[in-house]
Amino acid sequence: MTTSSEDVKMSIDFVRVKKADGTLYLMNERIAWMPNGKNTFTISHNYADIKTQKISPEGKPKIQLQVVLADRSDTFHFVNPNGTERQLEDRNRVKECLQTTLPLFRRKVSQEMEQKARLLLDNANLFELYKELVTTGVITPEDFWEHYATRVKLNSRAAADNRSEKVGVSSAFLADVKPQADGMNGNGLRFGLFYFTVLFTNCSTFPHQTRHSVQHQQRDHRGDLPDVSRRQAKAL
Repeated sequence: MTTSSEDVKMSIDFVRVKKADGTLYLMNERIAWMPNGKNTFTISHNYADIKTQKISPEGKPKIQLQVVLADRSDTFHFVNPNGTERQLEDRNRVKECLQTTLPLFRRKVSQEMEQKARLLLDNANLFELYKELVTTGVITPEDFWEHYATRVKLNSRAAADNRSEKVGVSSAFLADVKPQADGMNGNGLRFGLFYFTVLFTNCSTFPHQTRHSVQHQQRDHRGDLPDVSRRQAKAL
């Protein structure tokens, strides 16, 4: 990935990683290194993922800085051809930038963790889902929060909007529902999700009558819903 869409706070030439020379970039949210002759980064770490930085002791022949993550580390060797003084200057610029930047992202991560913990405490169903999927190793915490928590939040918001903006339904909304043979010398009405939802929401007797007439007959095929007799529909 290039830096074309990112703000570069600092770039340092003559930085070696292993035996390859390149340029070190410090951007708004990450540090990255690009080898000479390439247009993509071969090293890239978000500041939020960096645990700490280490520098080589004074007097060592190599002027280095190491960034340490939870599961790996990368060492940058400063090799400015203008000598040791310039190498130290380049390394110290990076060190000072990281000293001021990393704490900001640690606080940000801490705040995000507090928000997630609060969300789990306030939502028992979400907490159960988290235990079933994350603590058992089915998915990673990152995948959980990206896919499941966001979906729950959006669904909750949509449900709240629907409750606050609920409108009436025409009394003739069943006119387009056609009777179908039920295979037992009788006819029934086949409801899709829309009609089923409307009936449960707007017809107070529908849930009770449905439980009595279609007990143990719910179907899961393609989201189909129980049959309800024409006599029951007229009684609603």
